[in-house]
Formats: sequence, structure tokens, C-alpha cells
Amino acid sequence: MIFLTGDTHRNELSRVFSFCKKLDVADTFIILGDVGINWYLDSSDICLEKKLGQLPPFVFCIKGNHECSRYEDLGYEKKWAEEVNGWVWQRYAGTAFAIDGETYEIEGKSFLVLGGAYSVDKWYRLQNKWKWFPEEQMTDEEKTFALETCEKIKWKIDHISIVLSTVFWSTPLMNHSVGIYFQGLVVWSLPWRKGYRQNTLLVPFDCRIGIRQL
Repeated sequence: MIFLTGDTHRNELSRVFSFCKKLDVADTFIILGDVGINWYLDSSDICLEKKLGQLPPFVFCIKGNHECSRYEDLGYEKKWAEEVNGWVWQRYAGTAFAIDGETYEIEGKSFLVLGGAYSVDKWYRLQNKWKWFPEEQMTDEEKTFALETCEKIKWKIDHISIVLSTVFWSTPLMNHSVGIYFQGLVVWSLPWRKGYRQNTLLVPFDCRIGIRQL
């Protein structure tokens, strides 16, 4: 089975641990952005990630807009993950981060991952000497790669996993393509902002709502 939550940061991971202990090794648990394990960039991040990897299900993480994604600098390696049938960034067994623009096959469902978003709190964070990471947004190369991926598979995608709903406003990739190509598809996103386009089927998702089974 596939379960989803998102925007967990660090204060909601305890709920994830409790829930995942009840799952099976064949299950997949997806965290849609702001996981909470690449923020402080210290041993506490590593400890939490190792704990996630020790849970029964495979914990599949998507990049958010409040975490560092310089994966190679952080010791991640690009590996093929049988659990999601695709290339991922992995540092410890049992968990991994998706690669933006890649597609994944989980239990017969196809996913396209578009991670990150523009942070509206960027300047507030910088003024208060909080962390802000330039790679929070998809680069032009990542956007091009995602579009090329969709062209290769002729846009035949069952489900699309989008990290944050801000992607629809903050990237040229999504400013009109959503209505043209993604109409009728289920788009998973984190609803922290109003004003969804009515010609897209957005399924709102947020950790405050809970954990959903797909």
C-alpha cells in the first residue's frame, strides 16, 4: 500500500514514526516536501534519517522549500531503488529522496516528481539569520528535464506527485502546462495557498490533515 503525508518538518516526524511502525515492508510511505532531515545539516539530521530508514516501509521523500538538496555534498549517491523503480538520491538504506523530473512506478501507479518551490519567507529567514537554500526551487535544467521526461512517455502518467502547490505559480514549467497536459490527472500537492486553477484536479494534502492512503 502507498501512504502519503507532507510538510512534516521536524515537529511532525514523531507522528510518522508511530504510524509507520504499524506498516509492512512492502508498503511505501511518501513525504511530500519539508521532511525535516536536511535542515540543520548536523548529526541530528543524520540520526533522524537513519531512523526513517529503519522503519518497515520504504520512506520516499520529495524535496520541499525548507530543506537543503545539495545531495552529493551531503553524502548521497544516485542509486536505482527497486522499491520505486527509479533513480533516487540515497544516503541510507530504507529511505531516499526523489530526483526532480524523474518518474517512478509504485504498485502499478506512475508518478512524476516536481520538487521544491519559491519560498515566500526567503527574506524573513535571511534577515533573521535562518537557513535558506538556493536549490529550494527547481533549476531551469530540472524543469527542462521534467518536460523532456513527459514527452518521452507521451504524458501517460497515472498520478503526479508535486511537492508544493506554489509550483503552479512560481515556475514557467507549470504556468500553463497544468491546464493543457495535466487536466484529468490527480495532482498531489500541499495546500498552503488559495487560488487553485479550476481546470486542474488538485488533491489538497497537508500534515495537519493527516496521513492518507493512495
